[in-house]
Amino acid sequence: MTLSNVTRRGMIGGLAAGVSAAAVISSDTFISGARAQSARKTFVLVPGGFCGAWYWRRVSDRLEKQGHKVYSLTLTADWQIARTS
Repeated sequence: MTLSNVTRRGMIGGLAAGVSAAAVISSDTFISGARAQSARKTFVLVPGGFCGAWYWRRVSDRLEKQGHKVYSLTLTADWQIARTS
């Protein structure tokens, strides 16, 4: 059996150091509050496999209501081009 040098005093001291470090990190000095972005942005939304521009309809509607420009793409696959021609 091995002996450990962990004591109650050491555990409490380590816990106190962790709590004080967390208090410093969460203070406004290090982390500023969230701010709304005022600049309008342009978004290009690309769907995954087997989806089209319709997939992003709800997202694009919300972004456009906020004043952003939104482009939703439909990526046509080679097999789709071959079927239609």
